[in-house]
Amino acid sequence: MQWILFAFNLDYSDKSHVGLYDTFTKFLIKEYSEGRNVAIIIDEAQHLGMKLLEQVRLLSNLNSGKHTALQFLIVGQPELREQLIKPEFQQFTQRVIVDYHLKALSYNETVGYIRHRLMTVGGAPSLFCEEGMHLIWEHSGGVPRIINVLCDLSLVYGYSAQLKDKIYPCIIKEVLHDKGMEIPTLKQIQKQSTM
Repeated sequence: MQWILFAFNLDYSDKSHVGLYDTFTKFLIKEYSEGRNVAIIIDEAQHLGMKLLEQVRLLSNLNSGKHTALQFLIVGQPELREQLIKPEFQQFTQRVIVDYHLKALSYNETVGYIRHRLMTVGGAPSLFCEEGMHLIWEHSGGVPRIINVLCDLSLVYGYSAQLKDKIYPCIIKEVLHDKGMEIPTLKQIQKQSTM
């Protein structure tokens, strides 16, 4: 509760748990009366454990009937799904309205994802060459978080090498080497791309 109140810039110091809850409840009522919904986003939720997830469930009790003053967006790694199927989490999962599991991206989806991220920040969608994107896809397994890390590091390495127009495979291979990831041969890459 202290972290939640802190996030909403509410006073949390020297309050009991009941006082924290009361402060947050009054905040929700005020926001709802002014036509605003409150959302709490929890990332890396697989680390919360049963005790904290139970507190999240109890906070969801602040919603009454059709009135939704508080919404949660809970994001986590696949371990979160494994946790939530356990019987002790049944009351929590009964409150979940929508759930979605993001699968690993295919090669074409990875290319689209990288290009979209580049265009979103005003970069050239062709900054990474095809062979480089294939290296990133292959070594990330299509997992967006790993794609992001490899692309970000490649951009840093490219910047330090004073490359402005293109991130070449040699840069990505250097990143992979420094991250301790096996670097495939060109023949292996070509073989996989024809499959």
